Amino acid sequence: MRPPRILLDPGHYGDYNRSPAVPSYHEAHMAWALCFKLKAELEAYGCFVATTRTDPRKDLAVYERGKMAKGFDMFVSLHSNAVGKGVNNAVDHPVVIYLMSDNADGIAFAEAISAMIAEVMDTRELGRTATRALVGSVEYYGVLRGAKAVGCPHAYIFEHSFHTATAPALWLLDDGNLDILAKREAAIIAEFFGIKSKEDEPMTAQEKEHVKELEKRIEELEKTYHFYDELPDLVEDYMGKISAVTGEDYHIFNYYGAPDAERVIVAMGSVSGTARETVAYLNSLGEKVGYLQVHLFNPFSAEYFLSALPKT
Repeated sequence: MRPPRILLDPGHYGDYNRSPAVPSYHEAHMAWALCFKLKAELEAYGCFVATTRTDPRKDLAVYERGKMAKGFDMFVSLHSNAVGKGVNNAVDHPVVIYLMSDNADGIAFAEAISAMIAEVMDTRELGRTATRALVGSVEYYGVLRGAKAVGCPHAYIFEHSFHTATAPALWLLDDGNLDILAKREAAIIAEFFGIKSKEDEPMTAQEKEHVKELEKRIEELEKTYHFYDELPDLVEDYMGKISAVTGEDYHIFNYYGAPDAERVIVAMGSVSGTARETVAYLNSLGEKVGYLQVHLFNPFSAEYFLSALPKT
């Protein structure tokens, strides 16, 4: 019988999601560290394990990450949660989000993982499970939507408490604690697939070939990242050409309003007309407000965004 095939997804990239409670904590750093610890533990059980990315500096659209789960038995995206923008020590429950189409065994697995995280991290609140719909039976979360689209039967988001709370953020900063989480999560995953003890048997030639094929897929995908990085410059250049033809002033981000604005609306889409009218009206009353219209959301260019935003 072939070993279970599990795809792990380290949530986010770079220095994403810094904790307001513990500034040295970043969700992305924790997710990448835990991901490869969990990978090693699962491989010790004899599971075939791959990751959605190998370079923590590079991002990949969440839906595309989910789609990489084609041919896998389980997809797991690793995270810590947040509530609001400031410190909130009242909310610390772990959450495991599962597919709306998951079966009873898959839901029981989600409950076991969330309960274990709460126990190990000693959170004030009990662990929870959840599903969330975008509309109807469409999954809200892009990674789950992508995994479901390619037929992965079990896909989850593990939210390891809230990094907006001090105690969980400090706990997750400890590398030894991540070792404990990886061992406990691997044990529950192994049990879900009927594996009772760690396996020392080497992979078969077919399994090794499958690993090589997957590594090649990931390598080829990473070669395309520079196109993603170059896209904002390309779009801005073509918007300039369109502006020259039409007489309009198109940019990735267009700013309207007071040059010394104290408050700015950032939005895109059909709200734009209303936002511009509102800004014009408020400024006529002596307010200092503005509206930043977004034309290119993904990939989001922080450089162009900040250059369009008033310095005030």
